[in-house]
Amino acid sequence: MADEASQRSGLKRASTHGAAISLGSQLGKFGAQLAYQILLARMLSPQDFGVVAMAAPILAFLQLFTELGLSQATIQRPQIGQGELSFLFWINVGAGVLLGLATIAISPLVGAFYGDLHVVGVTAVSGAMFVLSGLSSQHLALLNRNLAFGKLAIIDLCAFILGALAGLLLAGAGVGYWSILIAQAITSLITMVLAWVLSRWRPGKPAGGKDWRALLGFGGNLTGFNIANFFARNADNILIGRFSGGVALGLYDRAYKLLLAPLTQISTPLSRVAMPLLAKTRDTPALYRTAYIRTLEAVVTLTYPCVVFAVATHEQLIVTVLGEKWRGVAPIFAILGVGAFFAPIGNSTGWLFISQNRTRQMRNWGVLSSLLFVTSFVVGLRWGPIGVASCYIGIGIVVQGPMVLWAATREGPVALRDVLQALAPHALAAVSAFTVEFVLQGALPQTFGSLVVLFATAYASYVGALLAIPGGRGILQEFWHYGKPALTRIGILRTD
Repeated sequence: MADEASQRSGLKRASTHGAAISLGSQLGKFGAQLAYQILLARMLSPQDFGVVAMAAPILAFLQLFTELGLSQATIQRPQIGQGELSFLFWINVGAGVLLGLATIAISPLVGAFYGDLHVVGVTAVSGAMFVLSGLSSQHLALLNRNLAFGKLAIIDLCAFILGALAGLLLAGAGVGYWSILIAQAITSLITMVLAWVLSRWRPGKPAGGKDWRALLGFGGNLTGFNIANFFARNADNILIGRFSGGVALGLYDRAYKLLLAPLTQISTPLSRVAMPLLAKTRDTPALYRTAYIRTLEAVVTLTYPCVVFAVATHEQLIVTVLGEKWRGVAPIFAILGVGAFFAPIGNSTGWLFISQNRTRQMRNWGVLSSLLFVTSFVVGLRWGPIGVASCYIGIGIVVQGPMVLWAATREGPVALRDVLQALAPHALAAVSAFTVEFVLQGALPQTFGSLVVLFATAYASYVGALLAIPGGRGILQEFWHYGKPALTRIGILRTD
């Protein structure tokens, strides 16, 4: 019992400190990324974004085979040696080179599919990024495994800022859609260089090992899931681009990215903490259950007020921030916002499947989920981007979400009732915050200052609602108890 208590205390300190560092860096990155997206949208046209979005699905699909699920294998394994790490590294590099060459070869076919020659060059040039990804994936995974969240934060921030600055300078110089692509390439390059410098790990010759088959099997199942998930996440872009054109896809892509980008900046660092934490506690059911529930509650508490604000103010937000030419994004943005309430829960099921070495089940449920999503896109396509977004939420999210949550919790330390009990106070707080936002928006002028007030009010009313609920007060007290030392340690709070 003493050992378990010591383990619990040590992991909580590591996880809260890591979460505080990651969240602090992501808040900075969130602000920078939001400003970048807004400035870029004002400099470029929907057609520019549409050209890049046309190439994005095929590039995202090929990217799955660069990583091959082997980064998660590195994080999940109880023990892993130099020979095994080198083996995984060289597989990732080899896959990156092959995929880079394949990208160049198929670029004319991608352009022919969309009937747009601009897509050919975008697709071909993007191939270099596969090599960079293969060179950095194991170094990043090793940093994550070792809970080196400070170094990961440095990599994220530096790579994004340098890439974004390059993108804005090029967009201002009239380069058009190439500015988006070059910004992504610079971000990938800086990520690779810093990962090598900060991890200090160097690959060697892959040594013999009996666990190679298990590592590849784990990664293979995860790659199978990622392939199925790719179609669920990208078929909408492919169908809209093919049948509705670049302008319609540009509007849909902006709605999706503007909603997804802020939420990703909040959820990604906590997911990064969750995976190694759950992997280290999987033999201690009570500690594992607590780690999962607390991390999920943290993600929900930080993201739900942002989603409430986005949905409640969707038209004012889009027109005020992006300009009148992007008004068509607003209804799509609002519809997708409904699905954002389910996203943190759905993403957290992956933590359970992976940390419990249930990637085969994850793959099988991913295939079924993908079929539901693609069906919803096809059904909604006749009504354009709004129809695709509506059917995606109505058929995909509402049906698929509960199904996969049940599958993830039917085995292991975390039961479905544990998740539902943890989420109940958040559902009440979200409804309360949305009501406040709706009433307050009607009383305020349509200005940028009003948006700032509404954003702050969304978080204040959400926290206030949690304080009024017994279960919600417990959640906030737990966050403060374990988060205060980490916030003090990184200088956000004073000790005097």
